[in-house]
Amino acid sequence: MQKLTIFLVISFLLAACGNESNNTTPSVPEDPHVTSDTDEEDKSGMGEEDEKQIDDLEVGEELHSDLELTDDTFVFTVESKQEGNVELSFTSGFEYDYVVYDEEGNVVKKLSDEREEENESKEMTLLEGETVSFSENYQDVISGLSSGTYSIEFVLQDNRNHATAETKFEVE
Repeated sequence: MQKLTIFLVISFLLAACGNESNNTTPSVPEDPHVTSDTDEEDKSGMGEEDEKQIDDLEVGEELHSDLELTDDTFVFTVESKQEGNVELSFTSGFEYDYVVYDEEGNVVKKLSDEREEENESKEMTLLEGETVSFSENYQDVISGLSSGTYSIEFVLQDNRNHATAETKFEVE
């Protein structure tokens, strides 16, 4: 009887411990505006140009993205880095969205909040090395913003491929 009791206690203890596959924690997507010490450690020893390349290359490295403010226009460029074609699908009808953040990282403006969703989906194919650019007028972006420093993040609205780019700008 004592052996049976010991066996049952050990069995319950082992069952309660479980293993890694039983102890799943839901994954939470990282906020791109929150930096951690590990983010900085991963980039330590790199030059500024190396860091920019890491920031520009996104998940899967099929697409490379860049964002520039030139001639009173934000230009968001996405380039295919994949061999062969990259199929892009925009189910909302919009190819991109942008989000403007204040100095504290708070969302102050989103393009998707200002436009009505289209019911028509769009498809696009990028060949290897091909680029596509999207632009927004600077005056339209800063409309309604008070003076200060902001960052703007453009996000490709494709369901399968991820591309995003961010830059800082001033409103006087």
